[in-house]
Amino acid sequence: MPAETINLIVTQDFSITTTMAFVDPFRVANYINGTPLCCWAFLSEQGGHLRSSNDAMLQTAPMQTISAPADYTIVSASWTPEAHMSAMMKPHLRAAKSKKNHRRIGYR
Repeated sequence: MPAETINLIVTQDFSITTTMAFVDPFRVANYINGTPLCCWAFLSEQGGHLRSSNDAMLQTAPMQTISAPADYTIVSASWTPEAHMSAMMKPHLRAAKSKKNHRRIGYR
């Protein structure tokens, strides 16, 4: 069975604590299982180092390097996610939404 894929889109001033708390259980599951159950990529619009709300830096890949939607797409945007919506992010999120059998987690 192939590993499930997760795209984590982060924006400037994202919460690194929240983002890592989301990822770490998947890391532990992979470790205990001995083979990957899931894999993830940290993405941002431009790629490169992105500053979190506590000034920690996270290395990200550019969103345009992803050719197909992941099984899950998560956005970590801190307090104002709408402030980071852009012409580049909209199609990426639409593609994630249109993926067959997509799921919403934590949607209000």
